[in-house]
Amino acid sequence: MRAADRIPAYKYAFFFSIMLVNLFLFGCSSKNNEDANDQSVKSRVTPAETKTSMNNELKSLKQENEELKKSLAKSLELEKEVKRLRQQNENSIKAIAEIIALIEKSKIVKQENVEMKQAINKLIALEKQNQKTESLNDTTNDLIKQFESKASTEEKLEFLQSLSDLASIGDMSVLGVVRAALDDPNPEIGRAAIELLDDCTSPEVLPVIEYALSLADEQIRSDALETLSGVSDPYTGTLLAGALNDNSKNIRLSALKIAKEKNDAVQLEVLAKGISAAHDDVKYTSAWLLQERSDHKAMDIIIEGLKDPNPDFREEINETLNFLINREFGSYDEAKAWWEQNKNKYDDELFEKDDM
Repeated sequence: MRAADRIPAYKYAFFFSIMLVNLFLFGCSSKNNEDANDQSVKSRVTPAETKTSMNNELKSLKQENEELKKSLAKSLELEKEVKRLRQQNENSIKAIAEIIALIEKSKIVKQENVEMKQAINKLIALEKQNQKTESLNDTTNDLIKQFESKASTEEKLEFLQSLSDLASIGDMSVLGVVRAALDDPNPEIGRAAIELLDDCTSPEVLPVIEYALSLADEQIRSDALETLSGVSDPYTGTLLAGALNDNSKNIRLSALKIAKEKNDAVQLEVLAKGISAAHDDVKYTSAWLLQERSDHKAMDIIIEGLKDPNPDFREEINETLNFLINREFGSYDEAKAWWEQNKNKYDDELFEKDDM
């Protein structure tokens, strides 16, 4: 064969390559057609299947609808229950408020009843007291008439002596007789009468004692003053303080002695009068009694003694202050200001506190 007739090898290779490409493209096209055919087959759904699917979807929607209705119904029921409970709570609150109002009203009524009962009891007690007073007055008037019917001193003394038993049991009907006897011109009658009150402890005796303390007879005044020892009443302080001005030293000092045995209120009332009394014996004795008390209340009164015009007595007061708090002062104002500022540094018995 001639060389010119021979086909070059590279042409065979080129031709073979073309053939391979065509085969590959044909294979891909077939594959795509198969896939398309499969997809077309799959996409084709029968009417029966569509109906079944729609029925299932409808059932599902109906089920959801039923559940929604039930949920809605429950919500409505819950809302009604909430409203009912709110109304019930409001009613309960109103009921409680009404109950509280009734309780408060019942308390007021109860209190009014208590006050009414108390008022009634007071009226009953007052009525009983009035009856007792009327009876006492009748008895007293009768005794006074009997006393005044006695012509001689001996008869009067004998009659007064006959009243000892009544006086010993605290029968106040004798007070009228004692008061009448104190007006007798014979002081012996008044002395016998005041002796009837030796054991009397009722405050009812105080008006008679006050009158007796104004009489000229010293024995009557002294005996009347002693009667105050057994009487517990604030007015005894006034009577004892008044006795500090008596013209008898014995009576003045007796008043201080009796006051010492009384409660704080009476004792301090008398000593407050005594520290500035007109009589030296009363002032010095009062200062001594205050020193004996040795407390804050005593200090407040002792300082008042620095107002006294007598320098000797002011010196006595300073000696007392020096004994109690180890201090002396040039004037009342100085002492008053210092004590107000420093009293908290001393205990109840005027000992200086350690922590100050």
